[in-house]
Amino acid sequence: MIEYGEGCWVVGGYGLLCGVELVMDRKSNLRFPKEANVPDRLGSILMRHGLMTRVSDVIPLVPPLVISKSEVDHVVDTLDTCLTELQREI
Repeated sequence: MIEYGEGCWVVGGYGLLCGVELVMDRKSNLRFPKEANVPDRLGSILMRHGLMTRVSDVIPLVPPLVISKSEVDHVVDTLDTCLTELQREI
């Protein structure tokens, strides 16, 4: 497991397949309350930045096998921007 900022970490994975798990507290694995509407809020932010994926308590990342390093870097940078924006909102 790789910690990623406050409130999320990268879980599991095989090759480039992985998921970023969103939690309020990493130590207790406490989830965000439904009232916070985190998946919908983050989904809107991701779409605004051109990154399309399903969002729930985990953001699945499933890139094609032909993805380039620069494209992976772009996805990671965009995801970082989006998670930072969500963190400011909540």
